[in-house]
Amino acid sequence: MSQILLHDERFEVSLAGVASGLVMDINIESVEAGLILPVRQDHQQTLLESTAVPLGIGASFVSASYLVETYDEIIGTCFADQNGTIFFESSWDNINFDGEEHTTYIANNRLEFKIPIVARYARITFTNGPVLQTIFRLFMAEKR
Repeated sequence: MSQILLHDERFEVSLAGVASGLVMDINIESVEAGLILPVRQDHQQTLLESTAVPLGIGASFVSASYLVETYDEIIGTCFADQNGTIFFESSWDNINFDGEEHTTYIANNRLEFKIPIVARYARITFTNGPVLQTIFRLFMAEKR
């Protein structure tokens, strides 16, 4: 059993798994409040992508693309200190990402998302607005 611990001044995230790529439990603990939020309940979830690297003016974060045809949905969260746009992209051939849903992200608001599976592959892109970010966190997981 392996365990990964990520920590900043507000949150502590622990991931425990049995094998590479299989996450059994994810807990997010608020350091200030001592609150633990279990992410996994009745479904199996695997963390696919995460980043905490702030973006420059107009810059984009593009996740890797993932074969998602056996997943029920893609879930995740996003938090940034500047406005931007988040794109949920899908593809049948992993080359042309034609299917696209997007939403405007409003700064300093936690965005939670659930994306239904509509094609074989999926990825997420976040494009920052006209102001340099100092905080950016995005987590993407699959749910079976």
